[in-house]
Amino acid sequence: MRNSTFHYIEDILRDYPRTDKIIAAKEQELREPFHPGRDTNVGGGRRRNYNNMAVENMALTIADDRTLRTLRTRKGIVQEALERSDPDTLEIIKMLYLDPHGLNVTGVAMKLHLGRSAVSRKRTAFFGRLNHQLGYWC
Repeated sequence: MRNSTFHYIEDILRDYPRTDKIIAAKEQELREPFHPGRDTNVGGGRRRNYNNMAVENMALTIADDRTLRTLRTRKGIVQEALERSDPDTLEIIKMLYLDPHGLNVTGVAMKLHLGRSAVSRKRTAFFGRLNHQLGYWC
């Protein structure tokens, strides 16, 4: 696996605990876009035969947004990979990436009473499965 892919997967795992908040913030941004400097009172009154399709357009925007689709897909893939992992690997990934005060590989090995190389092998195997599920072949 290439270093860039490895670091990319690390970033996805570090962002995983905050994914729901990121998705909610993006949906809120799409629902209520902020346009600085736009004056809404320009042009006088309202048109009489105006069909307001704002709700339909917003629903389509949320459904079609590439960022939201990507975030939801990644979240599902990581969740499934974590559920399929053995207890040791799950604990290793939690300690390394999901805890706010993540440890390094040596710290995790000492806490779990495993060798540093065993922790590294389990992490690499987990990353390989996640890499394959995300669709990267490097």
